Amino acid sequence: MLRFNKWSLTPFHLLTLLLTLTLTLWLLNVCFNLPTWLLLVPIALIQFLSFLFFHTIKEKGNIAVVYYCGYALVIFLLFKWFNSMAITSLTYTQWLGSFIMVPQPVFAYFLSSTLMLSSMFIALIYYFVIIHFRPMVLILISALPATICIRMGRPTVSSYLFIFMGILLLLYMYYCSYEAEELPYTVLPCTKSYWSTMSLLLLCIFLTCSLLLIPGSNLSNPIHTLLRTQVTNHLQPNYTTSTLPKESTATSAPTALSDTPIFEVRATKPVYFRTRGWDYYEKNAWHVKREALSLGYQLPKSEMNQKLEQKSLVLLNVIERLEKNGLLQDMPELTHLLEAPISPITYYAAYVTTLNYSHYMYLNPPGLISISNPFSPLDLYLNALEICFANDKTRPYPNEGYVISYMDTFPASNSREMLLIESLDPSTYNQLINFLLDRVWEQHNLQQAQEDEYFLKKCSDELETATLHFLDIPNSITKRTYDLAQKITASSTSTYEKALAIQNYFYNGEFTYDLNSPVTPLDKDAIEYFLFESKRGTCVQFASAMTMLCRAAGIPTRYMEGYVCEEYDASKGCYIIKQKHAHAFPEVYLPGYGWHIFEPTIPATENKKSPLSLILLLITCLMFLFILYFLSKVLSEQLWRLCIVRQEPKIALEAIYSRLLKRLKKNGYVIEVSMTPINISHILLEQGIDLTWLTEHYCKVHYGHCSCDKTVVLQALQLYKSLYHMHP
Repeated sequence: MLRFNKWSLTPFHLLTLLLTLTLTLWLLNVCFNLPTWLLLVPIALIQFLSFLFFHTIKEKGNIAVVYYCGYALVIFLLFKWFNSMAITSLTYTQWLGSFIMVPQPVFAYFLSSTLMLSSMFIALIYYFVIIHFRPMVLILISALPATICIRMGRPTVSSYLFIFMGILLLLYMYYCSYEAEELPYTVLPCTKSYWSTMSLLLLCIFLTCSLLLIPGSNLSNPIHTLLRTQVTNHLQPNYTTSTLPKESTATSAPTALSDTPIFEVRATKPVYFRTRGWDYYEKNAWHVKREALSLGYQLPKSEMNQKLEQKSLVLLNVIERLEKNGLLQDMPELTHLLEAPISPITYYAAYVTTLNYSHYMYLNPPGLISISNPFSPLDLYLNALEICFANDKTRPYPNEGYVISYMDTFPASNSREMLLIESLDPSTYNQLINFLLDRVWEQHNLQQAQEDEYFLKKCSDELETATLHFLDIPNSITKRTYDLAQKITASSTSTYEKALAIQNYFYNGEFTYDLNSPVTPLDKDAIEYFLFESKRGTCVQFASAMTMLCRAAGIPTRYMEGYVCEEYDASKGCYIIKQKHAHAFPEVYLPGYGWHIFEPTIPATENKKSPLSLILLLITCLMFLFILYFLSKVLSEQLWRLCIVRQEPKIALEAIYSRLLKRLKKNGYVIEVSMTPINISHILLEQGIDLTWLTEHYCKVHYGHCSCDKTVVLQALQLYKSLYHMHP
């Protein structure tokens, strides 16, 4: 027994602390999927000090309420302070968070949740163990992390569950021993029947948990909504392209993405914003393999770069000029394109305001022309990975605004530009470019011929660059991925048709959008595990899988990260971009057009259950609770009977007599507190219960201070068993 001044900590108290610690670590592990052992000592210290505090004020009477309120106020203020770290630049939380490789906001929420859960569970469990022992309430409390596990579809039962149940059983045993002798905590019995009963209860608990905690649940989790895969850009000082994150994981490792607004965008329609791209996939993460891709050109875009953004239109203009000069008489398939209508290019402007959040780079929509600040000039650059950055190592600061000019160049269906795109693959595109290069100098306008030649060579160089940098496939991608890509695109001819077929493959009903997707096993590739086994994931898994399938089909594709601007706030008259709007998507290089965003991520669907299934689920839960309650009552009674015969005969006889009267009263017999043992014996005799022998021995032991032997105790226990289920 440990003693701290006026506190005496028995094994019962220590088990209570251990039960609280296990439950706290269990729920933190379920909610954040982070290594909770790093906070084992702080959590244990918080709960130990709280336990001593509760233990001290337990006998204070009404004044204890004041102490409890003060304790709750302190916890609340600390909780608010920790939460404020998520939106400030407190360096020590960044330093602590770096140990578990999570960004500062995640770690700040983790700390605040740790404080809240530690104090909440120690208060609940102290009350329902030390003040009033209510094991069924403890089982219901444990249902909180267990339910979250079920909703997340965890493939295995958490080890914390086994530890929790084991400690709860030990508490049961100590409590039953205490009740048997009415003295603190004797040695537990070690009989065959005792341990067989314990083993049966353990087996029932383990089997029930194994049946309940199964994978495959598609229900979303409100806590894990904050914990999606790492897409967002986290704060770092002194931005340069070299200080950007070096990789982006393709597994389901979570990070915090909340409802916190980070941008306000005044635009005429929803738009995708890019923040950066990646060219190489290896070891379940995307990397930047070629530093040359980080080199950028200055904004605004030059006239030639804008022409390349309008590639399909400019190509058709070249074809139209050649046709007017009579140079395409032997190419009717090209002149046929000119019969379709032109798809006009639309120009847009968006005003972006950052909200209490500092960013690495500027938002970059497809078709970007320029970015400007109405109040100060910006020296901005854009590189091949679509990172838009300032040359002077500055970045958009909180509450800073800038204007984005961009154009929508993707053509309408059945337009001449769309017909051109739908007819090209890399081979036919190169043939078209070479054919046009051979004919442009036959025009009468030499200056125009020179401009056309320069443009066509740029088109050829752009395809060559895309093919060179965005077709890499690592050795971890096996033949089955190549086979799947060929199977999906077997009936397609052009690059656009193949990419569209691969995108549509994810909408075939086999895949599920799941924020709580299974973690990729260490010995498996994340993309192949998603494609062929789990088929559950977030935008990161969908975008990574489509990128790799396109590359396996010979289509240059890059993995991109950014935001989806689509939530409109009518009260403010603008779009709101929140952290949770961070998104990943593939960009496919389409010959005759350029880079185009595809959307393989299927929308999240709400798991709707029929009324019958809900009723069956409710019945199952009620049956589970009933079985646990029944087993707990049976076990408690059996433990008491086993323990009582090992006590001192005098104490054992008094305990049997008192417990029997409680049981008979509960069964419906009239027994009042004011009655003497003799009166009770007479009244029960009138009701058909003969307690004369037991009453005589009880009076001798209790009032006459006489001794009794083990035989009397065994006879009394036998009488207790025979009358246990007796009713009037």
